[in-house]
Amino acid sequence: HTIHEDLEILSGLALLAERIPEFQPYRPVDTVAELARSLRRELDFGREERNLQQFARLFDRDADIRVPATIDEFCTSRVLTMERLDGISLAEKGALLAAGHDLKDLARCCAKAYLKMIFDEGCFHADPHPGNLLALPGGVLGLLDFGQIGRIDERLRIEMEEMLLAVAQKDVTSLTGVIQRLGRVPPEFDDGALSIDVADFVANYASMPLQQLELGQLLTEITGIIHRHRIQLPPQAGLLIKVLVTLEGTMKSLDPDLAVMDLMKPLRKKLINRRLSPFRQWRRFRRTLVDFEQLIEVLPRRVTTILDQVQAGKFDVHLDHRRLEPSVNRLVLGLLASALFVGSALMLSQNVPPLLFHAQPSKYFGMKDLSMLGLAGSCLSLLIGLRLLRAIGKSGHLDRRE
Repeated sequence: HTIHEDLEILSGLALLAERIPEFQPYRPVDTVAELARSLRRELDFGREERNLQQFARLFDRDADIRVPATIDEFCTSRVLTMERLDGISLAEKGALLAAGHDLKDLARCCAKAYLKMIFDEGCFHADPHPGNLLALPGGVLGLLDFGQIGRIDERLRIEMEEMLLAVAQKDVTSLTGVIQRLGRVPPEFDDGALSIDVADFVANYASMPLQQLELGQLLTEITGIIHRHRIQLPPQAGLLIKVLVTLEGTMKSLDPDLAVMDLMKPLRKKLINRRLSPFRQWRRFRRTLVDFEQLIEVLPRRVTTILDQVQAGKFDVHLDHRRLEPSVNRLVLGLLASALFVGSALMLSQNVPPLLFHAQPSKYFGMKDLSMLGLAGSCLSLLIGLRLLRAIGKSGHLDRRE
Protein backbone atom coordinates (compact mmCIF):
# COMPACT_ATOMS: atom_id res chain seq x y z
CA HIS A 1 0.00 0.00 0.00
CA THR A 2 2.82 2.41 0.89
CA ILE A 3 4.61 1.67 -2.40
CA HIS A 4 1.48 2.44 -4.42
CA GLU A 5 1.07 5.77 -2.61
CA ASP A 6 4.72 6.64 -3.26
CA LEU A 7 4.32 5.79 -6.94
CA GLU A 8 1.29 8.09 -7.20
CA ILE A 9 3.31 10.93 -5.63
CA LEU A 10 6.18 10.26 -8.06
CA SER A 11 3.74 10.30 -11.00
CA GLY A 12 2.46 13.71 -9.94
CA LEU A 13 5.98 15.08 -9.60
CA ALA A 14 6.87 13.64 -13.01
CA LEU A 15 3.92 15.48 -14.60
CA LEU A 16 5.21 18.73 -13.12
CA ALA A 17 8.79 18.00 -14.22
CA GLU A 18 7.58 17.25 -17.77
CA ARG A 19 6.59 20.93 -18.12
CA ILE A 20 10.15 22.11 -17.44
CA PRO A 21 12.13 22.20 -20.74
CA GLU A 22 15.39 21.15 -19.06
CA PHE A 23 13.80 17.91 -17.81
CA GLN A 24 11.91 16.96 -20.98
CA PRO A 25 14.79 14.99 -22.61
CA TYR A 26 14.86 12.74 -19.53
CA ARG A 27 11.17 11.80 -20.13
CA PRO A 28 10.11 11.97 -16.44
CA VAL A 29 6.62 10.53 -17.03
CA ASP A 30 7.90 7.54 -19.03
CA THR A 31 10.74 6.96 -16.57
CA VAL A 32 8.40 6.91 -13.56
CA ALA A 33 5.99 4.65 -15.47
CA GLU A 34 8.84 2.23 -16.19
CA LEU A 35 9.90 2.37 -12.52
CA ALA A 36 6.32 1.66 -11.45
CA ARG A 37 6.13 -1.35 -13.75
CA SER A 38 9.45 -2.67 -12.43
CA LEU A 39 8.38 -2.30 -8.78
CA ARG A 40 5.04 -3.99 -9.40
CA ARG A 41 6.84 -6.84 -11.12
CA GLU A 42 9.17 -7.18 -8.15
CA LEU A 43 6.14 -7.48 -5.87
CA ASP A 44 4.76 -10.30 -8.04
CA PHE A 45 6.63 -13.39 -6.80
CA GLY A 46 5.01 -15.52 -9.49
CA ARG A 47 6.83 -13.47 -12.11
CA GLU A 48 10.09 -13.70 -10.16
CA GLU A 49 9.67 -17.48 -9.99
CA ARG A 50 9.41 -17.65 -13.79
CA ASN A 51 12.45 -15.37 -14.10
CA LEU A 52 14.48 -17.66 -11.86
CA GLN A 53 13.50 -20.68 -13.93
CA GLN A 54 14.44 -18.89 -17.17
CA PHE A 55 17.90 -17.85 -15.94
CA ALA A 56 18.50 -21.27 -14.37
CA ARG A 57 18.04 -22.79 -17.84
CA LEU A 58 20.27 -20.11 -19.33
CA PHE A 59 23.22 -20.98 -17.04
CA ASP A 60 22.42 -24.68 -16.75
CA ARG A 61 25.66 -25.71 -18.51
CA ASP A 62 27.85 -22.96 -17.03
CA ALA A 63 29.85 -24.30 -14.09
CA ASP A 64 30.92 -20.81 -12.94
CA ILE A 65 27.39 -19.36 -12.54
CA ARG A 66 24.71 -20.56 -10.13
CA VAL A 67 21.05 -19.50 -10.01
CA PRO A 68 18.94 -20.81 -7.10
CA ALA A 69 16.32 -23.39 -8.06
CA THR A 70 12.69 -22.74 -7.12
CA ILE A 71 10.52 -25.06 -5.02
CA ASP A 72 7.40 -24.91 -7.18
CA GLU A 73 4.95 -26.55 -4.77
CA PHE A 74 5.63 -23.84 -2.17
CA CYS A 75 5.51 -20.86 -4.54
CA THR A 76 2.54 -18.51 -5.04
CA SER A 77 2.08 -14.95 -6.28
CA ARG A 78 2.86 -13.73 -2.73
CA VAL A 79 5.32 -16.39 -1.53
CA LEU A 80 8.61 -17.33 -3.20
CA THR A 81 10.46 -20.43 -2.01
CA MET A 82 13.82 -21.25 -3.51
CA GLU A 83 17.07 -23.05 -2.93
CA ARG A 84 19.40 -21.57 -0.31
CA LEU A 85 22.82 -20.48 -1.57
CA ASP A 86 25.51 -20.41 1.11
CA GLY A 87 28.09 -17.87 0.04
CA ILE A 88 29.70 -14.52 0.77
CA SER A 89 28.32 -11.28 -0.62
CA LEU A 90 30.65 -9.46 -2.99
CA ALA A 91 30.16 -6.38 -0.80
CA GLU A 92 32.20 -8.08 1.97
CA LYS A 93 35.65 -7.80 0.46
CA GLY A 94 37.48 -8.70 3.66
CA ALA A 95 35.44 -11.89 4.14
CA LEU A 96 36.10 -12.87 0.52
CA LEU A 97 39.86 -12.53 1.00
CA ALA A 98 39.73 -14.42 4.29
CA ALA A 99 37.87 -17.28 2.59
CA GLY A 100 40.56 -17.51 -0.09
CA HIS A 101 38.52 -16.27 -3.04
CA ASP A 102 40.32 -14.78 -6.04
CA LEU A 103 38.70 -11.36 -6.45
CA LYS A 104 39.98 -10.92 -10.00
CA ASP A 105 38.45 -14.22 -11.10
CA LEU A 106 35.14 -13.28 -9.46
CA ALA A 107 35.11 -9.91 -11.27
CA ARG A 108 35.84 -11.52 -14.64
CA CYS A 109 33.21 -14.21 -14.05
CA CYS A 110 30.65 -11.53 -13.22
CA ALA A 111 31.51 -9.52 -16.35
CA LYS A 112 31.31 -12.53 -18.65
CA ALA A 113 27.95 -13.58 -17.17
CA TYR A 114 26.39 -10.16 -17.81
CA LEU A 115 27.88 -9.79 -21.28
CA LYS A 116 26.39 -13.17 -22.14
CA MET A 117 22.99 -12.18 -20.77
CA ILE A 118 22.90 -8.85 -22.58
CA PHE A 119 24.43 -9.55 -25.97
CA ASP A 120 23.62 -13.24 -26.42
CA GLU A 121 20.21 -13.60 -24.81
CA GLY A 122 18.81 -10.05 -24.78
CA CYS A 123 17.56 -10.64 -21.22
CA PHE A 124 19.58 -9.62 -18.16
CA HIS A 125 19.53 -9.34 -14.38
CA ALA A 126 18.82 -5.64 -13.86
CA ASP A 127 20.12 -5.09 -10.32
CA PRO A 128 23.82 -6.10 -10.22
CA HIS A 129 24.83 -4.43 -6.96
CA PRO A 130 27.22 -6.44 -4.71
CA GLY A 131 24.46 -7.50 -2.31
CA ASN A 132 22.77 -9.54 -5.05
CA LEU A 133 25.97 -11.37 -6.01
CA LEU A 134 27.44 -14.19 -3.92
CA ALA A 135 30.82 -15.92 -4.02
CA LEU A 136 30.15 -19.65 -3.57
CA PRO A 137 32.76 -22.33 -2.76
CA GLY A 138 34.91 -23.25 -5.73
CA GLY A 139 34.91 -19.73 -7.19
CA VAL A 140 31.31 -20.03 -8.38
CA LEU A 141 29.23 -16.84 -8.72
CA GLY A 142 25.68 -16.93 -7.33
CA LEU A 143 22.96 -14.55 -8.60
CA LEU A 144 20.07 -13.44 -6.36
CA ASP A 145 16.93 -11.27 -6.66
CA PHE A 146 15.41 -11.71 -10.10
CA GLY A 147 12.41 -9.51 -9.40
CA GLN A 148 13.80 -6.88 -11.77
CA ILE A 149 15.09 -8.00 -15.15
CA GLY A 150 15.60 -6.14 -18.39
CA ARG A 151 14.74 -7.20 -21.89
CA ILE A 152 15.91 -5.66 -25.15
CA ASP A 153 14.63 -6.54 -28.58
CA GLU A 154 16.93 -7.51 -31.43
CA ARG A 155 16.93 -4.06 -33.04
CA LEU A 156 17.95 -2.31 -29.81
CA ARG A 157 20.55 -4.99 -29.11
CA ILE A 158 22.07 -4.46 -32.57
CA GLU A 159 22.18 -0.69 -32.02
CA MET A 160 23.87 -1.10 -28.61
CA GLU A 161 26.39 -3.49 -30.17
CA GLU A 162 27.06 -0.92 -32.91
CA MET A 163 27.52 1.84 -30.33
CA LEU A 164 30.04 -0.11 -28.25
CA LEU A 165 31.93 -1.19 -31.36
CA ALA A 166 32.01 2.40 -32.64
CA VAL A 167 33.38 3.57 -29.27
CA ALA A 168 36.04 0.85 -29.26
CA GLN A 169 37.03 1.60 -32.88
CA LYS A 170 36.77 5.40 -32.35
CA ASP A 171 34.46 5.73 -35.38
CA VAL A 172 32.81 9.18 -35.23
CA THR A 173 30.47 8.67 -38.21
CA SER A 174 29.14 5.32 -37.00
CA LEU A 175 28.68 6.56 -33.44
CA THR A 176 26.76 9.64 -34.62
CA GLY A 177 24.47 7.50 -36.76
CA VAL A 178 23.83 5.03 -33.93
CA ILE A 179 22.88 7.82 -31.52
CA GLN A 180 20.36 9.21 -34.02
CA ARG A 181 18.86 5.76 -34.67
CA LEU A 182 18.85 4.77 -31.03
CA GLY A 183 16.57 7.55 -29.79
CA ARG A 184 13.91 9.93 -31.02
CA VAL A 185 15.35 13.22 -32.27
CA PRO A 186 13.51 16.53 -31.67
CA PRO A 187 12.14 18.64 -34.57
CA GLU A 188 14.88 21.29 -34.17
CA PHE A 189 17.67 18.70 -34.13
CA ASP A 190 21.09 19.94 -35.32
CA ASP A 191 23.00 17.08 -36.98
CA GLY A 192 26.19 19.11 -37.34
CA ALA A 193 26.32 20.05 -33.64
CA LEU A 194 25.92 16.40 -32.65
CA SER A 195 28.75 15.37 -34.98
CA ILE A 196 31.03 17.99 -33.41
CA ASP A 197 30.23 16.80 -29.87
CA VAL A 198 30.77 13.15 -30.83
CA ALA A 199 34.08 14.04 -32.53
CA ASP A 200 35.23 15.83 -29.35
CA PHE A 201 34.15 12.83 -27.28
CA VAL A 202 36.08 10.38 -29.50
CA ALA A 203 39.14 12.65 -29.66
CA ASN A 204 39.21 12.79 -25.86
CA TYR A 205 39.73 9.01 -25.72
CA ALA A 206 41.60 8.49 -28.99
CA SER A 207 45.04 8.36 -27.40
CA MET A 208 44.03 6.08 -24.52
CA PRO A 209 44.69 2.34 -24.80
CA LEU A 210 41.66 0.06 -24.70
CA GLN A 211 42.65 -1.33 -21.29
CA GLN A 212 42.34 2.11 -19.69
CA LEU A 213 38.88 2.93 -21.05
CA GLU A 214 36.17 2.83 -18.38
CA LEU A 215 32.84 1.69 -19.75
CA GLY A 216 30.82 3.48 -17.09
CA GLN A 217 32.46 6.83 -17.79
CA LEU A 218 32.06 6.36 -21.55
CA LEU A 219 28.36 5.54 -21.27
CA THR A 220 27.79 8.43 -18.85
CA GLU A 221 29.37 10.92 -21.26
CA ILE A 222 27.45 9.52 -24.23
CA THR A 223 24.21 9.80 -22.24
CA GLY A 224 25.10 13.42 -21.43
CA ILE A 225 25.59 14.18 -25.14
CA ILE A 226 22.26 12.52 -25.96
CA HIS A 227 20.38 14.54 -23.35
CA ARG A 228 22.16 17.76 -24.34
CA HIS A 229 20.74 17.42 -27.85
CA ARG A 230 17.28 16.51 -26.45
CA ILE A 231 17.31 13.03 -27.98
CA GLN A 232 14.87 10.77 -26.14
CA LEU A 233 16.17 7.28 -25.40
CA PRO A 234 13.80 4.31 -25.10
CA PRO A 235 13.37 3.17 -21.47
CA GLN A 236 15.07 -0.19 -22.20
CA ALA A 237 18.23 1.58 -23.39
CA GLY A 238 18.32 3.75 -20.27
CA LEU A 239 17.93 0.68 -18.04
CA LEU A 240 20.70 -1.15 -19.90
CA ILE A 241 23.10 1.79 -19.53
CA LYS A 242 22.29 1.96 -15.80
CA VAL A 243 22.98 -1.76 -15.43
CA LEU A 244 26.33 -1.52 -17.23
CA VAL A 245 27.43 1.45 -15.11
CA THR A 246 26.39 -0.34 -11.88
CA LEU A 247 28.07 -3.54 -13.02
CA GLU A 248 31.38 -1.83 -13.69
CA GLY A 249 31.27 -0.21 -10.24
CA THR A 250 30.73 -3.64 -8.66
CA MET A 251 33.62 -5.17 -10.58
CA LYS A 252 35.93 -2.24 -9.87
CA SER A 253 35.34 -2.79 -6.14
CA LEU A 254 36.76 -6.29 -6.58
CA ASP A 255 39.49 -5.58 -9.12
CA PRO A 256 40.41 -1.90 -9.66
CA ASP A 257 42.60 -2.85 -12.64
CA LEU A 258 39.80 -4.62 -14.51
CA ALA A 259 38.85 -3.04 -17.86
CA VAL A 260 35.45 -4.06 -19.16
CA MET A 261 36.34 -2.82 -22.64
CA ASP A 262 39.33 -5.17 -22.58
CA LEU A 263 37.02 -8.08 -21.73
CA MET A 264 34.89 -7.16 -24.73
CA LYS A 265 37.66 -8.04 -27.22
CA PRO A 266 36.39 -11.58 -27.86
CA LEU A 267 32.84 -10.22 -27.79
CA ARG A 268 33.67 -7.74 -30.54
CA LYS A 269 34.92 -10.54 -32.78
CA LYS A 270 31.77 -12.53 -32.03
CA LEU A 271 29.55 -9.52 -32.80
CA ILE A 272 31.27 -8.90 -36.13
CA ASN A 273 31.05 -12.58 -37.11
CA ARG A 274 27.41 -12.74 -36.05
CA ARG A 275 26.58 -9.60 -38.02
CA LEU A 276 28.17 -11.06 -41.15
CA SER A 277 26.77 -14.57 -40.71
CA PRO A 278 24.58 -15.80 -43.61
CA PHE A 279 21.91 -17.05 -41.18
CA ARG A 280 21.47 -13.58 -39.65
CA GLN A 281 21.42 -11.91 -43.06
CA TRP A 282 18.82 -14.41 -44.25
CA ARG A 283 16.71 -13.78 -41.14
CA ARG A 284 16.84 -10.02 -41.70
CA PHE A 285 15.97 -10.47 -45.37
CA ARG A 286 13.04 -12.73 -44.44
CA ARG A 287 11.78 -10.18 -41.92
CA THR A 288 12.05 -7.42 -44.54
CA LEU A 289 10.23 -9.65 -47.02
CA VAL A 290 7.38 -10.19 -44.55
CA ASP A 291 7.10 -6.43 -43.94
CA PHE A 292 7.05 -5.81 -47.69
CA GLU A 293 4.40 -8.47 -48.15
CA GLN A 294 2.24 -6.80 -45.50
CA LEU A 295 2.75 -3.43 -47.21
CA ILE A 296 1.66 -4.87 -50.56
CA GLU A 297 -1.42 -6.33 -48.89
CA VAL A 298 -2.43 -3.14 -47.07
CA LEU A 299 -1.40 -0.49 -49.63
CA PRO A 300 -4.21 -0.96 -52.22
CA ARG A 301 -6.90 -0.83 -49.52
CA ARG A 302 -5.40 2.33 -47.99
CA VAL A 303 -5.09 4.03 -51.40
CA THR A 304 -8.71 3.13 -52.20
CA THR A 305 -9.83 4.63 -48.87
CA ILE A 306 -7.94 7.88 -49.58
CA LEU A 307 -9.43 8.14 -53.09
CA ASP A 308 -12.93 7.58 -51.70
CA GLN A 309 -12.40 10.35 -49.17
CA VAL A 310 -11.11 12.70 -51.87
CA GLN A 311 -14.12 11.95 -54.09
CA ALA A 312 -16.54 12.51 -51.20
CA GLY A 313 -14.82 15.76 -50.22
CA LYS A 314 -13.85 14.43 -46.79
CA PHE A 315 -10.08 14.34 -47.29
CA ASP A 316 -8.39 16.80 -44.92
CA VAL A 317 -4.73 17.72 -44.69
CA HIS A 318 -3.69 18.99 -41.26
CA LEU A 319 -0.60 21.16 -41.18
CA ASP A 320 1.23 21.91 -37.96
CA HIS A 321 2.85 25.35 -38.23
CA ARG A 322 5.63 25.76 -35.69
CA ARG A 323 6.75 29.26 -34.61
CA LEU A 324 5.02 30.95 -37.55
CA GLU A 325 2.59 33.06 -35.49
CA PRO A 326 5.06 35.91 -34.68
CA SER A 327 6.26 36.04 -38.31
CA VAL A 328 2.70 36.12 -39.67
CA ASN A 329 1.72 38.84 -37.18
CA ARG A 330 4.70 40.98 -38.21
CA LEU A 331 3.94 40.45 -41.89
CA VAL A 332 0.32 41.55 -41.43
CA LEU A 333 1.41 44.54 -39.34
CA GLY A 334 3.94 45.54 -42.00
CA LEU A 335 1.29 45.35 -44.75
CA LEU A 336 -1.11 47.48 -42.68
CA ALA A 337 1.61 50.07 -42.01
CA SER A 338 2.50 50.20 -45.73
CA ALA A 339 -1.14 50.55 -46.79
CA LEU A 340 -1.75 53.27 -44.17
CA PHE A 341 1.33 55.19 -45.31
CA VAL A 342 0.37 55.03 -49.00
CA GLY A 343 -3.22 56.12 -48.26
CA SER A 344 -2.03 58.96 -46.04
CA ALA A 345 0.42 60.13 -48.71
CA LEU A 346 -2.43 60.26 -51.26
CA MET A 347 -4.60 62.33 -48.90
CA LEU A 348 -1.70 64.73 -48.32
CA SER A 349 -1.10 65.13 -52.04
CA GLN A 350 -4.80 65.69 -52.80
CA ASN A 351 -5.36 68.13 -49.91
CA VAL A 352 -8.22 66.09 -48.47
CA PRO A 353 -10.11 68.19 -45.87
CA PRO A 354 -10.10 69.02 -43.04
CA LEU A 355 -7.02 71.09 -43.81
CA LEU A 356 -4.28 72.45 -41.59
CA PHE A 357 -2.68 75.93 -42.31
CA HIS A 358 -5.51 76.68 -44.74
CA ALA A 359 -5.70 80.40 -43.99
CA GLN A 360 -2.00 81.11 -44.09
CA PRO A 361 1.18 79.02 -44.54
CA SER A 362 3.19 77.82 -41.56
CA LYS A 363 5.70 80.45 -40.50
CA TYR A 364 8.33 77.71 -39.78
CA PHE A 365 8.24 75.37 -42.76
CA GLY A 366 6.00 77.20 -45.23
CA MET A 367 3.54 74.30 -45.39
CA LYS A 368 -0.04 75.04 -46.47
CA ASP A 369 -3.27 73.08 -46.91
CA LEU A 370 -2.08 69.93 -45.14
CA SER A 371 -4.67 67.17 -44.82
CA MET A 372 -5.13 66.47 -41.12
CA LEU A 373 -6.21 62.87 -41.82
CA GLY A 374 -3.22 62.30 -44.08
CA LEU A 375 -0.84 63.78 -41.52
CA ALA A 376 -2.30 61.66 -38.70
CA GLY A 377 -2.14 58.52 -40.86
CA SER A 378 1.49 59.16 -41.79
CA CYS A 379 2.50 59.62 -38.14
CA LEU A 380 0.62 56.47 -37.14
CA SER A 381 2.26 54.42 -39.93
CA LEU A 382 5.67 55.75 -38.81
CA LEU A 383 5.01 54.64 -35.22
CA ILE A 384 3.87 51.20 -36.40
CA GLY A 385 7.01 50.84 -38.52
CA LEU A 386 9.27 51.77 -35.61
CA ARG A 387 7.42 49.29 -33.37
CA LEU A 388 7.88 46.58 -36.00
CA LEU A 389 11.60 47.28 -36.35
CA ARG A 390 12.00 47.14 -32.58
CA ALA A 391 10.28 43.73 -32.43
CA ILE A 392 12.48 42.37 -35.23
CA GLY A 393 15.59 43.74 -33.53
CA LYS A 394 14.72 41.95 -30.27
CA SER A 395 14.17 38.58 -31.98
CA GLY A 396 17.11 38.71 -34.39
CA HIS A 397 18.85 40.89 -36.96
CA LEU A 398 17.42 41.10 -40.44
CA ASP A 399 20.75 40.11 -42.03
CA ARG A 400 21.39 37.15 -39.73
CA ARG A 401 21.91 33.87 -41.60
CA GLU A 402 20.55 30.65 -40.09
